[in-house]
Amino acid sequence: RDMEALLYAYHVDIVLSGHVHAYERTHAVYDGCRDECGPIYLNLGDGGNREGAYVPWLMPQPAWSAFRQGTFGTGLLTIVNDTHAFYNWTRVACHTLEPAESGHMSFEASCTTETRDSPDNSRFASEKVDIVWITRSAGRKNAPPCPHVSLVQCSPTPVPPPPPESDPAANDASGHGGANVVVLVLSGYAGGLLTA
Repeated sequence: RDMEALLYAYHVDIVLSGHVHAYERTHAVYDGCRDECGPIYLNLGDGGNREGAYVPWLMPQPAWSAFRQGTFGTGLLTIVNDTHAFYNWTRVACHTLEPAESGHMSFEASCTTETRDSPDNSRFASEKVDIVWITRSAGRKNAPPCPHVSLVQCSPTPVPPPPPESDPAANDASGHGGANVVVLVLSGYAGGLLTA
């Protein structure tokens, strides 16, 4: 939140981050409200880890949250030009209560996450992909001004409970691809299987 006004003032389009062992994409948002001049946040904390997925989600889902899932996956962001990008997130595995050779992981196409604490309670729990064109023109030079924000599209930002204790042995890394394609691959240790 401390940087939100700065990101907004400089018309940042996309913020890439990760942490909570889950995936979430927002609509353009500023100060808890859907706002076409605000950045889109891609929370890519779902590369895999030995702690399992972070569920349950706080409910109800805020108006600014476009897609969220407590599973493990990868994202591909293709920057087409200065106003268009194509984004594709694909689920790779789900945390399961059943032990398996790969730890408590299911690689079945129809899997959904379930932990000791809760199943994935998001409305997108069974979706395998999140595919979207990200287009940005509002607030740019020679573009119409940003539209007025409707309070109907606002949701207070909930304060989540603290995450489960982390394992210092868990190893996170990221990579990126070529000139006009950014490939986001977050990896970590997931129950005996190094995912990347």
